[in-house]
Amino acid sequence: MQLIIFTVSSQRYAIPLGNIREILTYTGFTKLPDSQPWVVGLIETRGQAMPIIDLRIRFETNSSPSYHDKTIIIATKLSNKKLLGLLVDTVEDIQNVDESVILLAEGIESGLNSQLLQGYIQNNGNSILILNHEVFGVLNNTTTVIEERGVSDE
Repeated sequence: MQLIIFTVSSQRYAIPLGNIREILTYTGFTKLPDSQPWVVGLIETRGQAMPIIDLRIRFETNSSPSYHDKTIIIATKLSNKKLLGLLVDTVEDIQNVDESVILLAEGIESGLNSQLLQGYIQNNGNSILILNHEVFGVLNNTTTVIEERGVSDE
């Protein structure tokens, strides 16, 4: 399995590469009223609306992050064919990982909702948490908010 490795604050995270559509840099976004604080806006990419979740806010690492031309957005594909942008600090690498080394997320004691994790791997003594990006849209009602406002990708 190939994983894209990225950082939020000093923690390393991963998402399977097959779930990534593209990596973008910040060019601005439209604010969404009445959304969760971590849903920072909406952009249009290749004719599709995509909500942007700032993982720095969602994971409570920085309550007032800045956005500039070096800000990175990972555009992920959801199973319902919608897109979801995850705003991160850095994209580090793409790693090939044998699925047998992925440890289950059961029992991880952290501030994260356990549904957000698919598992984790150990890499040179450090944990890389593998995120379940699908859960962000469901838990935060992100796709529902966009559909209710009449913004769709169809």
